[in-house]
Amino acid sequence: MRYAWFAAAAFMAGQAHAQSSVTLFGIGDISVRHVSGEGAGGRTTVNSGANTPARLGFRGIEDLGGGWRASFWLETTVNFDTGAGMQQFDRASWIGLGNKQYGELRLGRQLLPVHSTMSIGDPFSSVGVGTPQQLSSAPGNTPTPFFSAFGTNARGSSTATYGNNVLLYATPEGLGGLSATVYYAPSEGGGAPGTALTAGSSQGIQAATIGYKRNRLSIGIGHSETSNMFTGSDRFTDQTAHILYDFGPAKVALGVRRFSRMAAVQTLTHVGVWAPVGSSGLVKGAVARRYHKGTIGSVRIDANDAWLAAIGYEHALSKRTRLYATAVMLHNSIGSASTLSNGNPVGSGAKARGVEFGMRTDF
Repeated sequence: MRYAWFAAAAFMAGQAHAQSSVTLFGIGDISVRHVSGEGAGGRTTVNSGANTPARLGFRGIEDLGGGWRASFWLETTVNFDTGAGMQQFDRASWIGLGNKQYGELRLGRQLLPVHSTMSIGDPFSSVGVGTPQQLSSAPGNTPTPFFSAFGTNARGSSTATYGNNVLLYATPEGLGGLSATVYYAPSEGGGAPGTALTAGSSQGIQAATIGYKRNRLSIGIGHSETSNMFTGSDRFTDQTAHILYDFGPAKVALGVRRFSRMAAVQTLTHVGVWAPVGSSGLVKGAVARRYHKGTIGSVRIDANDAWLAAIGYEHALSKRTRLYATAVMLHNSIGSASTLSNGNPVGSGAKARGVEFGMRTDF
């Protein structure tokens, strides 16, 4: 299988002259991370994609005339720590038809705009030991709406980031800063109750986002509903919002993400800051709080809360290469046992700390 994949990659790269535009692109990112928790000891790991997800991809555009264009996008995760990947083209595999005046229609596996709406306000790009987003899916010792809707493999199978079989419409540019997306995915009726979800599982999705970006201001909101073998007759709801303003010396953002299912609600709020240092440096930081309300079955989840504070620094060696470092602290409430990414399990109410050092290069 791996040889077929590389053969296909070489073929597509060689066809660049036969189309209007075909681009091979990627990001290499690797880091060393140490996470420690109260009563859990420390753990050191080598990780891929801690500053931004490491990837390899192909994208192409063909000019059809009259303002119309055909496009495709194939993108896969590459784990630089082991050389392995996830499912082939797990990050994107879609074909699109677009027009400068009417917008674009895409069909296939895609990064979902509801997630992007939240990530815009995250200084850590939703990855690494410092991102507030890890609190959205961090396991604890009580149920959460997220895990009740996607099972124990929720991080790899949820619709919080990617979706399969997605039909998406995106508005054109030139609307005075306004933009919107509407997308839908059929569940295709696969799977039985309690069956493990995978990254390839088909789940029903109905969603929309609205955004505004003009000069130094960016605002966005999104709403998504998912149905699958775990939700049954009800749905998992994912709502996101951000507001970001560039003050010049620094950018400041406020983000909110709300997961809900039946009588349970999980809300994550965070404030993010980016501050350039000289011509090559960037200091960034975030403070986040996750809190719960309601019940899952007979279990109350109100005490399953946590907060996180992180600070990071990036130093550009060139336009494409940078070094980065992050330090983070997480504090659980009495009913929560969340830990940091790659950390050992901790007890209820425990604290966790982490540091990370890495390098990223774009190509």
